[in-house]
Amino acid sequence: MLLTWRTEYTPGWLEGLDVLRIWLRSLDAVSANVLLDNLLGTAVDLDALKARILRHTGQIPLFIEEVARQIIGRRVAGGAGASWDTLEIPPTVQGVIASRIDRLSKEDKALLQLASVLGPRVSPHLLAAVTEMPVAQLQSRLWSLEILDFLEEARSVPSVEYVFAHDLIREVAYESILRSEREVLHRRILTALESTSAGREEDVAEALCHHAVKAQDWSKADRYGHLAARKAFARSAFRDATGYFQFAMDAVDKQSVSLPREQRAIDLRIEARLAFAALGDIERWFELCRDAEARSETIRDEERRLASIAMRAAALNFYGTPYEAIAVAEEAVALANQMNDTPWLCLVEYGLGQSYFLAGRYRDAERHLAKATALLASAPENAPPGTTGSSLLVLCHMMSAIVHAWLGEFDQAERCSEEASILAEMNERPYDMIAADYGRGVVQMMRGDLEEAEVSLNQALRVSRESEARLFRPLIMSALGSLYSQQGHAGRATEVLLQAKDEADKLGHETSKVAVSAYLGAAYGQLGDIQHGLSLLRACQANARQKGYAGIEALAASAEANILASQGGHMVEEAMGCLHRIIEFTAKLEALPLLGAAKGVRARLLAASGRTDEAKEELVQAISLFDQSKMTVHLQRAKAALSKFSDI
Repeated sequence: MLLTWRTEYTPGWLEGLDVLRIWLRSLDAVSANVLLDNLLGTAVDLDALKARILRHTGQIPLFIEEVARQIIGRRVAGGAGASWDTLEIPPTVQGVIASRIDRLSKEDKALLQLASVLGPRVSPHLLAAVTEMPVAQLQSRLWSLEILDFLEEARSVPSVEYVFAHDLIREVAYESILRSEREVLHRRILTALESTSAGREEDVAEALCHHAVKAQDWSKADRYGHLAARKAFARSAFRDATGYFQFAMDAVDKQSVSLPREQRAIDLRIEARLAFAALGDIERWFELCRDAEARSETIRDEERRLASIAMRAAALNFYGTPYEAIAVAEEAVALANQMNDTPWLCLVEYGLGQSYFLAGRYRDAERHLAKATALLASAPENAPPGTTGSSLLVLCHMMSAIVHAWLGEFDQAERCSEEASILAEMNERPYDMIAADYGRGVVQMMRGDLEEAEVSLNQALRVSRESEARLFRPLIMSALGSLYSQQGHAGRATEVLLQAKDEADKLGHETSKVAVSAYLGAAYGQLGDIQHGLSLLRACQANARQKGYAGIEALAASAEANILASQGGHMVEEAMGCLHRIIEFTAKLEALPLLGAAKGVRARLLAASGRTDEAKEELVQAISLFDQSKMTVHLQRAKAALSKFSDI
């Protein structure tokens, strides 16, 4: 894909993408002279004038073209007696364009200005509706503007349209209109566009919103902004969706204060949260929750307050801590049950399950996710505004798969993962596909199927990068970093994890910020940077313990024990103490995969210390755990280690 843009308007979404940037600089002297020869001719008596043009324009192509057009317009291109000073060439390209526009007839200038208000593409049909000018007369004036190089006919569309020869021409024409007159023109265009698009407003919702905002018609700006936002969200264009939702919310806030206005403002924030969340604008997502909740309390609207609290609970799973998220989600569940509000109950049960997972309360997570899944499976229409039962079910199955994997229940985990994938494929939404692939990758990685996990996680990352769904990106990259470490590719792991950390910092993704340090510590340890790795892991454990991320604390502690065990010598005793704590901790969490892995490492240290009987006992327990969980790869490794004892 080839894109062009002016440096002052560099798109923010390009940041972080793998793009080759080629700066379009001024022409070299030879190319600039060729351009002038084509524009003015090759007469020798023009050489001095051409040289002055090149000095004046800095050999910038558009500037050269505009100066040449001004000279041609004044019919001095062949005049040997005309001095540069008599030409009165403005010092900037904008000034040259403005000067050319000012020399148009009153009618042509008005038409060009009106075209600039219409936008980058100019429809003669819409121009005719706005001006009420006879078609033949309008076409004649458009041809005149085309001959003068202000407009060009666009031939890439079924119906004839015009575009500006350069966007800077449109900007200069637009800026030449008085602000009060611009508002009038936008209002006229809005009225004409509504008339010509009756019954198909969604097709031109973006243009309707633009002109309504510029006309300061706030009721219509709300209506069309909301329509454009929904249209963008449906095609997973989350950046566009957030922009149009913001237009709609701003338009509502500019209307007179009333109860309906406040209800509308709250409803828009409730719906907009999904676009901001998917885009990864977590801070704005949280702000919308707070604002909606405060407005709901002011107007004493309990239904909308429930929705706002549910939104805030979901945001806290990314923006806050498990302690905070659980407290708010439990409040939302109680309120939803009290009000018998099934749609929001589905969402808050899912959110509470996610919060319990982050806190390491896996059985509680399993229970609440099962409730949400059952509610949605029995009545898919019971989804809250802005989403669908099918999409919410993808998330429920994805989270259930990961919870079961942490518990070592891989048969259930794979069933849930398969359900998520089937639904995501049916939904054909990038966000759903990312969630399903991420969940499947995590399950495969925890089971030890690293090659399959790499395929799933890379698929999730690819779709995330191709779409605007950024919320999952730091989680996916963290999982990939952990996978590369397990494959022995510590350098590659470190590179990906540092990118994950940067992405989490940009998004304000608090959960990923905590988790990535556990994986980074392990990777640095593999690279031989032992002290840095241990320092990161110990800081991660303290941070996770303080905020309530029990699972991440267990991961970091396990990585610390692995590093200590690999060093041997005086660190063995410290490693044994660390492993003892991990075994107690993971047994309490019922995190069987981590428990089995810790017993395997402890068995290795015991065997190296000559404590063979204790080592065999630990290995037998690890084998039992891996067998119970059907972790085939880990089971084979543990059995191979056990077989090395001479009496087995």
